[in-house]
Formats: sequence, structure tokens, C-alpha cells
Amino acid sequence: MEVDDLFIDLADGIKLLKLLEIISGEKLGKPNSGRMRVHKIENVNKSLAFLHTKVSG
Repeated sequence: MEVDDLFIDLADGIKLLKLLEIISGEKLGKPNSGRMRVHKIENVNKSLAFLHTKVSG
């Protein structure tokens, strides 16, 4: 996996989910592969929800 530009490559949440899977060693499920904005937001939301469960505070 290669990320050239953080804003562009992580904007749809697909690479972000894969990155979190690699870092955590846990499966986060299949990302939404749709191209609509709502699908991208769902992927990012899934990533943020996972991070929320891992970070205490």
C-alpha cells in the first residue's frame, strides 16, 4: 500500500481502514466500495469509531 497524498488517498476511507488493520492487527470489515460521498463518509466514520474504541480518554 502506498500513500502519496494524505488528503487524496485517505479521503475515501478505504486506505485508512486498511492502514488501521495493518497497525492494529485486527479485521475492521469490508469497506464500502461505492463512489458516492455517503459511502466515503461511512468508511471514514467506521475508521473513527474503531479509533474511538481503542483510545481511552
